[in-house]
Amino acid sequence: MNNIDKDPKIGVFLYHCGDNIADTVKIKELKKEFSKNKELVVKDHLFVRSEAGQNLILKTLTDGNIDRVVVASCSPKHHWNISKSCI
Repeated sequence: MNNIDKDPKIGVFLYHCGDNIADTVKIKELKKEFSKNKELVVKDHLFVRSEAGQNLILKTLTDGNIDRVVVASCSPKHHWNISKSCI
């Protein structure tokens, strides 16, 4: 079955980025609300720039149920090479 034959799924990756985001955004509440939408696959992790954070995206993509991605994290401006390597 290809992506045309199934409902679209959007991977939403919420990153705490240490205290940069987590101090101002209620990540757990946001994840809970987004998770109510059946078209979303919602994951959260402490750091998108970590190997584990990158692997979370890659594993979710290779599971085959994602055809779009939203990454909510700090700006890739300072860590673009790390972000680019995951894509």
